[in-house]
Formats: sequence, C-alpha cells, structure tokens
Amino acid sequence: EHLVSIILDGENPWEYYTDGGRLFLSTLYSLLSDSDRLETTTIGDYLERYPPRMNLGRISSGSWISHSFNIWIGRREDNMAWDMLARARKYLEKEQKSREDVSQDVWDTAWEAIYAAEGSDWFWWYGDDFSSAFDSEFDRLFRSHLMQVYRLLGDDVPAYLNEPIVNVGAARPTEIGRASCRERV
Repeated sequence: EHLVSIILDGENPWEYYTDGGRLFLSTLYSLLSDSDRLETTTIGDYLERYPPRMNLGRISSGSWISHSFNIWIGRREDNMAWDMLARARKYLEKEQKSREDVSQDVWDTAWEAIYAAEGSDWFWWYGDDFSSAFDSEFDRLFRSHLMQVYRLLGDDVPAYLNEPIVNVGAARPTEIGRASCRERV
C-alpha cells in the first residue's frame, strides 16, 4: 500500500545533458519498470486501488520559493496573464456546452492549448521577480496558446490577446559581472 513519489523538475537540469536527458530518463524509467521490487504506477491509478482513508482539512503551500505563490501571482503582468487564461477557459467551457458542430478532435486540441497555457512556468517569467532575454518570446508563446482556442473554434481572436503582457518599455535589472564593474571604475 505504500507509495513513494519520484518527482523530477520538468525543465531545469536537462540542458546539461548532451541529449537533453533522454538517455538518463529512459534508463531510469526502464530500471524502475523492470524492477522486481518496485511497481510503477500513476497517482490516479494508485488512488483507485487504495482510496484515501482520511482527508486533510488544510494543506500549506508547497512552493520551494518563500513557501508562497507570490512568484506566480499578484503582480500586474501575472494577474493579466491569469485573467486572459480564465477568459479563454470560460469561453471554451461555454462553447463546448452549446455547440454540436465541432468535432471531438477540435475540442481535444483546444483543451490541449488551455492546458499548455496553464503551465506555471509562463507565470514565472511575468512580473519583475525574474527576467530573461526571452521574456517577449515567452509572452508571445503564452498568448498564442490562448489565441489557438478561438481560432480552432472559428471565432475571432479577442484584441487583448494581441497586446503584449510584458512591459516592453520597462527597465529590468541586469547583473553585471565583477570584472566588468572593475573595468568601469
């Protein structure tokens, strides 16, 4: 009845592997799957087999950053992105209830676009907590997932999705290496 979760961060270490981690992950999964001592499963399958015997009344934040969700919510850019996502999701839910002219493949693809936009990493890059040279590209890709929902259903993309969320004109802090600081002095 015991469950041991092996949870790997989705994006951070893989750029250090020559093959993006493909060999490591396939070897790890093969060793786990082929083990006589372990049985691999999904959380959903495990819970079907061993339903919970008690409920937690409260659960604390599990974020590794400040034990809060402030990196993903609260700032103007974060809030704008969440609002756009909520609008697109509500639109999709409403359309799915009222339209019979759309194939299941289109519904599935539209939901995949919503799921892609719901990934927390988009919200990591919004706001002034973290920044990269690719903020505008992340922003464009996030909004393109939401635009896809409307396009798939043959509707016009709302104008607000064409407007960047990131504050393109804002000055963002940059780190200057110590050597370059000494050279300037």
